[in-house]
Amino acid sequence: MDPLGKLRRHRPARLASALAGSVAGCLVIAACGSSGASATGGGQGGDTYKVMVISNSVAGPKLAEAFPQIADGAKAGVLAVNAAGGVNGRKVQIQTCETKGDPNAAVECARQAITEHLPAVVGSFDLVGTYLSVLQSAGIPAIGSWPVAEELTNPIAYPVWGGGTGITAAMISYLVKQKHAKSIALVLTDTAADSQIPAVVAPIVAANPGVKVNEVIIPANTVDYSAVVAKALQNQGIALGAEPTDVAAFLKALGQSGQTRPLVASVAAIPESFISQLPDSADGMYGISGFLPASLTSNSAVATFNRYMNAVDPTADKDNFAENAYASVLLFADAVKGLHTVDGSTVTQALQTTGSFNLGLLPPVSFRRSQAPIAALTRFFNPDVMYVQLQNQTWIAPTTQFYNAYTGAPTAG
Repeated sequence: MDPLGKLRRHRPARLASALAGSVAGCLVIAACGSSGASATGGGQGGDTYKVMVISNSVAGPKLAEAFPQIADGAKAGVLAVNAAGGVNGRKVQIQTCETKGDPNAAVECARQAITEHLPAVVGSFDLVGTYLSVLQSAGIPAIGSWPVAEELTNPIAYPVWGGGTGITAAMISYLVKQKHAKSIALVLTDTAADSQIPAVVAPIVAANPGVKVNEVIIPANTVDYSAVVAKALQNQGIALGAEPTDVAAFLKALGQSGQTRPLVASVAAIPESFISQLPDSADGMYGISGFLPASLTSNSAVATFNRYMNAVDPTADKDNFAENAYASVLLFADAVKGLHTVDGSTVTQALQTTGSFNLGLLPPVSFRRSQAPIAALTRFFNPDVMYVQLQNQTWIAPTTQFYNAYTGAPTAG
């Protein structure tokens, strides 16, 4: 039995500030096809390689918040690959399959990928992950799928970082190693609370005697956050894993209390477009990111990412969701380089046998073995995160150092 169970199905999605949604549309870059779900050709049609991103660009009944930056990131990745000459003499196409957060629609997208004989699905985001078993039946790899649930266990999944599970661990290890906290309040929206959270933080607690993680739950429809803040202040450090609106209200109440504690939040859980709604007291707060922040324009990989994101949509959020999708397209291109035949089988073999992939926005990733200290997480290949700081409503990198989410140790190289 998977010891993480429900946590891996729901908790990381809450850290990402996503709720829950319905059906397909297509957009192709580098060779335009028709609108709808039947873009031109198959996986190796003509002089292109076509891949799919399962996205949530539109809010729906099951998704309160849209994530258009996922599709934008994938499109930017395609522009970057094709501007560099493509791969194997071919261009890359991206087909977006819209779900509005509906897991059933994601399953239909996976079936569409099978029908069209696509060699991979890239950078996708779904709250449940049942689409992965459909892809698995056809041997189509899910490259860089946002780690929510089955992405951390399904053998067809190749996530480039640890997602919400890694963020939860990293927030705790940050407070333990950087701030020397022994008691930590993990502040959660009630819909995010889960009895299995101790399984995620257990390796950190075991490695650091005396450390205790206490869940502080924000009840539904809370108006007065003073009681929640008072409970959190009983601890030496505060990790914010709540929804953005709760984070904003909590920080405001914390400021009104006149007390402070070392605190850290998830960058993925606070959308770029929401930062302006945080109180002034949020300035200086640290966050956990899986990627170099878009503000680090002195870095060539970040500068390239920004350039092609701006080419797609200059107003798009350049956050972890966009970076994940962008890096996933680069990963596909790197994996198929030199392959005579490009299909699900050959791409999977390349992913499994290549030593590591340097995607620029994060440390090199290898898919040869899981890096998680929890046996159930068989697809947790990259434990590295970055500690970023909110300055003038922008996440910035005080250094370019990455850290292991579980040990808090600096990543070598």
